[in-house]
Amino acid sequence: MAGMTHTHRRSNLLRLMTLALALAALVTVAACGKKTAPKVDTYKGDAEGFQLLAGDLVAAAVNGDTAHLAAMSKTMKLPDPAAWFGTTFGPEARDRMVAEYNGYDFDKLIAQAPKLFTQLVKTDGRTSVDARRIDSATDERGTGYQVTAIKLMKQPTPLYSMRLELPDGSKTFSLWSFAYVDGAFRIVGKMKTADPTPLSDDLAQLSELPVEDARALLKP
Repeated sequence: MAGMTHTHRRSNLLRLMTLALALAALVTVAACGKKTAPKVDTYKGDAEGFQLLAGDLVAAAVNGDTAHLAAMSKTMKLPDPAAWFGTTFGPEARDRMVAEYNGYDFDKLIAQAPKLFTQLVKTDGRTSVDARRIDSATDERGTGYQVTAIKLMKQPTPLYSMRLELPDGSKTFSLWSFAYVDGAFRIVGKMKTADPTPLSDDLAQLSELPVEDARALLKP
């Protein structure tokens, strides 16, 4: 009986060891198959920081790193639009500006950002980036809507734009506006309703352009 008990115990031990090894193998496979989110750098809230962000976006697109593009894009969502627009433009402008912001469906745009950047940069060849910080209503590198928004801010806040271009400076695609909020650059939209006064169709189209470009178009 003692011999049978010893054999039985050894058999159970072998089965337990086999099961433990099998479980360990499964855990290892699962760990290898699980993708970790790419690390997203933090950037200073100034012109240099925005230039670095723009450069990193272009580099990720050139390398076809859509996972990194997606991770960076997710950081661009404005955490609390009502709080930011209310603080920046005042309570009287908050509701209409939040309504404009929500109308862009930024959740969808951010989800589509990796595909868009890959198309613009890798496919179309817009590898040159002109990152701009606009902190004055007299800075004509800002769009008409940007300079109007800055002029009407209750709490002055710089706005940022990035222009993706071919190396020769042609075929520009502009992304605007960004603001530095809670430690990251966030998309805050075009802010057309900062001034609720209706614009003619022609003036509305010109307001989408940098003021210096609009002036050049209007020259006889």
